[in-house]
Amino acid sequence: MTDSIPTDPPPAYTAPSGPILRPPQRPPLNLPALNLLRSRRVILASASPRRRALLAQIGLTNIEVIPSTFPETLDKSKYTPFEYVSETAHGKCQEVYIRELDNKEKGEPGVVIAADTVIVDKDGRVLEKPKSREDHLGMLRTLRDYGGHQVCVECW
Repeated sequence: MTDSIPTDPPPAYTAPSGPILRPPQRPPLNLPALNLLRSRRVILASASPRRRALLAQIGLTNIEVIPSTFPETLDKSKYTPFEYVSETAHGKCQEVYIRELDNKEKGEPGVVIAADTVIVDKDGRVLEKPKSREDHLGMLRTLRDYGGHQVCVECW
């Protein structure tokens, strides 16, 4: 038996057929910190539907989505992967907070929630969101063919 590196593309993503099963609705968590946030202006500095859904799962449903315009161009050679993802998430949070600080209509944000996620390949390279379909497929092939990787997530 010979070991060979697969050259075929990864399988296509397809939507599941039939109804999507959702977990039963539960009452929101009754925690003092969350109860306080529910009465404040909460901003999610991301257009990610998944991040919004995660916040809804803990009962934060009345949030504003204001995506950050922070450029994700930090020099990766100056940071460890964790420092890089942390600095990027911090930059996103700070950019949205400063932009919304003097909002005459809605007032100062109570909290801005920002996050960043990167993948670190087995050689320590930081992989971010792919720029194109081809880039996406190449990234998936690399992760599939060359072994282990880590996911770094940071929230501010």
